[in-house]
Amino acid sequence: MSFRSRQLLVYAHNLRSDDDSQFGHKNTGGLAYGYQISDAWRARAAASTGFKAPTFLDLYYPGYENPDLKPEESKNLELDFSGRYTAWDWSVNLYRNQIQNLISCQSAFSSCKPDNTDAEIRGVEVALGLETGPLHHDLSFDYTKTEDKNDGDQPLLRRAKQKASWLTQAQLGPVDLSTELLYVGKRDDKDFSSFPAERVVLSSYTLVNLGASYGVTPALTLGGRIDNLFDRDYVPAYGYASPGTEFKLTADYRL
Repeated sequence: MSFRSRQLLVYAHNLRSDDDSQFGHKNTGGLAYGYQISDAWRARAAASTGFKAPTFLDLYYPGYENPDLKPEESKNLELDFSGRYTAWDWSVNLYRNQIQNLISCQSAFSSCKPDNTDAEIRGVEVALGLETGPLHHDLSFDYTKTEDKNDGDQPLLRRAKQKASWLTQAQLGPVDLSTELLYVGKRDDKDFSSFPAERVVLSSYTLVNLGASYGVTPALTLGGRIDNLFDRDYVPAYGYASPGTEFKLTADYRL
């Protein structure tokens, strides 16, 4: 392995200023630096801050409103490594997010009203890309640990600890075909129909999705998609049924 191509890379510097009539003025920003270890290997480190004001629905939607909500403020750190070769590539991303006043569902009687809590999210995401003949594969696995600091470091609601996906694409002239295998692990939730709301665990599930598109002209592309091909019955949130198999048709025209 040659190290002749070592160099420092500046990916991004950004600043943002929010001036909210209700929550005041807040400046946020981020920076990222990379290091080209060799022709194939690269490392990157990034840090950023964030600000998110509650939406109008969060504050005032009847039955689910909380006019006392505070805006979210976050500090985010990332460290990733990647490699790129002729027929495959890989990446490993480590991240840590600390969020003050996270807006999320908390305990309430017969409803899931938003409230503020402090939280920490840590995790690692591993991705792999492969070329096998006419097929391109994108595989990823994400392991996330979340902690609700105002609830005894219990996991945040509706956030899976484990997620994985496998996307396969084939380009056959003007036709683009794809299959997607999606896995979502167990998630904590609460039964808000009881008081106090009881913590429950939602089962993991696996979905298969299909997609296809056809380039009729350079400007017009027709597409179709089938989500949840095998009509898997799963629970995205406690008390809510899955949407079942969905069929979608699209037309994209660009001037």
